[in-house]
Amino acid sequence: LTLKYIRANNNGMAFLIINPTISSDYIQVINGFEDSLIQIYDMNGRVVITQHCSYGKISLSELIPGMYIFTLQGDGKNFRQKIVKI
Repeated sequence: LTLKYIRANNNGMAFLIINPTISSDYIQVINGFEDSLIQIYDMNGRVVITQHCSYGKISLSELIPGMYIFTLQGDGKNFRQKIVKI
């Protein structure tokens, strides 16, 4: 479970939860941004998954096993996290 707090504005904190960061089938994403762009990159820098969401499962079934970079962009903030498809 990865939990990050990201200051969104003066009114409070936004948050991001990615669970699990090592998976064979999906990752669960919960974040406090209304409209967020999620992209997953392979280690060659190619975008392999693009999705707009603030809550839900992202399927990794189409990916080959390996390490990837999860990125989230929302409310002018950027977040990066390594994830592993097994």
